[in-house]
Amino acid sequence: MRKIAFSFALLLVVFSMVFAGIGTSVQAANSSNVQAANDFADAAFKNVWTRTDSAVGSAFQRSYYWGPAPISAGLQEPYNGGTRLVQYFDKSRMEINKPAGDKTQNFYVTNGLLANELISGKQQTGDSTFVDRWPAAIPLASDPDDATAPTYYSFRNVLTGTTDLTSHFATATIDVNGTISQDVAMGSDPNAKIAYFEKTTNHNIPTAFWTFLNQSGPVVDCTPAACKSGTVNAQLSNPWFYASGYPISEAYWAKVKIAGKSGTDVLVQAFQRRILTYVPSFDKAFQVQVGNIGAHYYEWLYKDAGKPLDYFVFQPGGATSLTAGGATFPAPLYQKWFADYGAKYGVAVNYQSKGSGFGVQNIQNQTLDFGASDAPMSTAELAAAKGGLVLHIPTTLGAIVVTYNIPGYNGTLKLDGDTLAKIYLGTIKDWSDPTITAANGGTALPAGAIQVVHRSDSSGTSFQFTTYLANVNADWKNGPGASKSPNWPAGQGASGNAGVAGQVTSTPFAIGYVEIAYAIQNKLPFADMKNKDGNYVTASLATVSAAAGHLGDIPADLRFSLIDEPGADSYPITTATWQLVYKNQTDKAKAIALVNLFNWELTVGQTYSNSLDYGVLPPNLRDAALHQVQQIVIPSN
Repeated sequence: MRKIAFSFALLLVVFSMVFAGIGTSVQAANSSNVQAANDFADAAFKNVWTRTDSAVGSAFQRSYYWGPAPISAGLQEPYNGGTRLVQYFDKSRMEINKPAGDKTQNFYVTNGLLANELISGKQQTGDSTFVDRWPAAIPLASDPDDATAPTYYSFRNVLTGTTDLTSHFATATIDVNGTISQDVAMGSDPNAKIAYFEKTTNHNIPTAFWTFLNQSGPVVDCTPAACKSGTVNAQLSNPWFYASGYPISEAYWAKVKIAGKSGTDVLVQAFQRRILTYVPSFDKAFQVQVGNIGAHYYEWLYKDAGKPLDYFVFQPGGATSLTAGGATFPAPLYQKWFADYGAKYGVAVNYQSKGSGFGVQNIQNQTLDFGASDAPMSTAELAAAKGGLVLHIPTTLGAIVVTYNIPGYNGTLKLDGDTLAKIYLGTIKDWSDPTITAANGGTALPAGAIQVVHRSDSSGTSFQFTTYLANVNADWKNGPGASKSPNWPAGQGASGNAGVAGQVTSTPFAIGYVEIAYAIQNKLPFADMKNKDGNYVTASLATVSAAAGHLGDIPADLRFSLIDEPGADSYPITTATWQLVYKNQTDKAKAIALVNLFNWELTVGQTYSNSLDYGVLPPNLRDAALHQVQQIVIPSN
């Protein structure tokens, strides 16, 4: 956001400096992303801009609706399986979704649900299709270097509708962490009085924004089809929600830095398409402005701006050491996390990778600051926890793969769940069994007695693996069942994922199950598994994400399962892993240290996951996990 204080020519120079060199793989060929005022990608774009913005600063004494000029070339962006023409402006994006539509109508040119996308972290690629990115940690109503100003990410938890507050005043405040407070002093500003309640989204609009959205004034006589000479008096946005969309949040006050001045009061509200800001200290004509959401979105999409690492805030006063232990499934990721976190923030995390059973037992007995498990705690296990309510915080996603060592076989093994269960039940005993041959397209594998390897320790990986077997085979369901420590009908045990991987490597004709990172690190082959839709699927980040994408309503306690999810590309033995912590902490310093660590893992830490063959939590699950962290009670002393 900027107060209009420059000449039009100087603004073009400023924009060329800010955006010079920004590249994109889908951009039409052009030597610069900054366009001259008449360099529009489509005549309809130019006409829409001309109507409201062509004379801002001269004949039109008001703030821009779009900006002084395009800031990108025309781009063909994916939509509904094809592409559509778009072009970015400082304050929005123009797009043509239906080129054969009526060019005399405003909605021939639309401007995208940019605020929805930046706050949710989901890029819309079709009427009902989205790509997960990340909520944008980009200040939405301040100078870009203001590290304490609210960002799009800050608004992620304030989108729930509310009641009609017409005639009341907007006095709520928001900070960079999304914390909501009240400042009753702001109720003295008549422009903060609620003027309208929008029933479509159940949000209130204060007078400053309602007046702006419904203002009339001089405009060039244009439709997207053509412009006439001269100006007319008309409503700038007709209907009022054409440019902004409907409100998706309440209006919140914040103290931010604008034009280098810290502590400036600004009222900000998110609408579907735009951000509106009201700065009482500005000149009257420019008190209400459209935020620079077009520029922010362009940076987010094409320069990966606003990544999670930008919105972690370290809180001082925490302990300098924590003890933890449990699951081996995420151990490679955790080891990297804790090493880097400790080096940066001076907090040593001593993590004992001894299996999920160890993590559960020791959090129950309060001998760890937090535990780790690849299986959610059962109701009975939760009841036995000595410190009260245990919170489940999912940290990453992964695949449990079926690894094998078949001398003389260089192909990729294919297995279905029923066959795998029978191998572990001991009823299929040889690799040349006709059932295995049939699953592999009639190709017989080398004959050899199958050497079954399983975990010997109490293991969340075993729980998820046996949960899968119980889902696909009635004999397993009615026999060993799903358990961290089942009574194995066949085979030999090894401790941890590393132990199973090592045992399979050293044992001819062996089969075992491990987390995918162990298979990759030890160069073990692993089988393609037949999923619920009948497709043989290779475990990968993509197929793990596909399974996670089919997770429905997330339970409030975050004890969910991703085993045997539907979907053509879903890998069937997909799982999350959890860290376990008491809600009610007794040591203030340790509580602060725990909150810091968990917030870092769920933000900055997520950027580590893919490189170590773990899946990034999707935005909805990550936000649910962050909400769990907020439930941790930090004692006053």
